[in-house]
Amino acid sequence: SSINIGLMGSQALNQFRSPPEMTSPRYVIWSGLDADVQTAQLAVEFTATGGGAFDSANHQKILFVVDSTNGNILYQESQILHGTVTGQVNEYVTTDYRADACSAEVIRGMPYAKVLIGTATVYTDTNGAFSYTNTGTASLVVAPSLAGKYFRVVEQSSTLGTVASQTVANGGSATFLFNPTPSEFNTAQTNTYEIANRTREKILAANATYPTISTQLNFTINTNIADVCNAYYDGSSINFFSAGGGCNNTGFGDVVAHEFGHHMVQCGGSGQGAYGEGQSDIVGIIITDNSQLGLGFSSCSSGIRSANNSCQYSSTACTSCGSAIHSCGQLISGCFWSLRNSFISTYPSDYRTRLAKLAVNSTPLHAGSGTIQNDITLDYLTLDDDNGNLGDGSPNYTANSNA
Repeated sequence: SSINIGLMGSQALNQFRSPPEMTSPRYVIWSGLDADVQTAQLAVEFTATGGGAFDSANHQKILFVVDSTNGNILYQESQILHGTVTGQVNEYVTTDYRADACSAEVIRGMPYAKVLIGTATVYTDTNGAFSYTNTGTASLVVAPSLAGKYFRVVEQSSTLGTVASQTVANGGSATFLFNPTPSEFNTAQTNTYEIANRTREKILAANATYPTISTQLNFTINTNIADVCNAYYDGSSINFFSAGGGCNNTGFGDVVAHEFGHHMVQCGGSGQGAYGEGQSDIVGIIITDNSQLGLGFSSCSSGIRSANNSCQYSSTACTSCGSAIHSCGQLISGCFWSLRNSFISTYPSDYRTRLAKLAVNSTPLHAGSGTIQNDITLDYLTLDDDNGNLGDGSPNYTANSNA
């Protein structure tokens, strides 16, 4: 029998601003889609096309399957397939956590890099991949930058690392590489960007709502400052010096993690002082899992501090390792390294995750004075507790207490 077009299209065609063009309807048996199995019934299938083909806001082409008795829509699917522009943003970074002068460079995906596609902005994922749905049909100019989603690199002594833009066809793909010929100044930019993002990820993996850091965008990294043998945090940026004076470029590894660790301490509500130095060294440890801090700072075979220490509290000199603020900080980094050595035996598969949770979440619990106090032990025990009662200890009471 003939199909009543008016009845069959009574609901479907309401989705168009003006009467669409329709294909000839045909009878089909509808029994659901994929795993959504339904009782088989007689249905009518047709396609409706409306709006101008070059008017992306209004153009529609929809396949309909409707009930053959009343025109109720059983299923619909857009037939317009947009092109997807995809790509990968990579960077040459130092292969390990030592200074760039100590190790070779390797290509890694650039996390959360800003990519301008036409007039739209997208960001790469943690592995440097990006994807953009093109609602048009024309080719697009694609241009990544070192101004990422969470960090922006501000170069102080040479040209900011850039890559040439590429024109990518609709549905096409492109690959970009920052620092293609590694050099001190360019590698400092990619190294600091890489480690700052990984440190942020580590902090948020331990506490997804960590104060400020969980929502902060465009934090500043200043690289290749015309000075030597230092790096610093100033409350709103982390800053790294050029090579010279017997020191390598400081934009590398746990030096970056340490300086962002100071930001974690500030955002957690604590003062800096000896606590800030020691806790920032601990942030470096949860990134590298190495007791040597700053490997390659001036010597490729040694660091500038060690958490594998026996520093003891001194009422007159802060610590038996010295009274300088970084030496005082070794009181807490040494305790943390002892706990690390205990956990690696007890929890060989996830000790680093457990340690990071304790270190990160103890920070907002710390008093704001910037001193290293006995209540840090209670903070660790409280975080380790699993039943709200410290009176019966905690799962790792002995390890925490001994450390």
